[in-house]
Amino acid sequence: MKDEIGFLGDKILEYRFEIANEVHENRIDDITEEEKKQLAPFEVELINIRAHFIILFGEVLRDYLNEERALQKFTQWGKETEEMF
Repeated sequence: MKDEIGFLGDKILEYRFEIANEVHENRIDDITEEEKKQLAPFEVELINIRAHFIILFGEVLRDYLNEERALQKFTQWGKETEEMF
């Protein structure tokens, strides 16, 4: 089972931008055209932030991180992205 989980982590890492784009498109599906125009200048940055968040999931699976280490990674991501907004 460990091999399958590691494989899944690798695939998440490999397709992180595709996943991030899909999540982003899904997220903006229900907003107005005006809101989309307001987001446009930040779109690449938002997708990169989403991809970085997805990387954390892939790394946790690939590297078999324990709960404490995984929490540290996600907490650090939260602190870093909080400063951007």
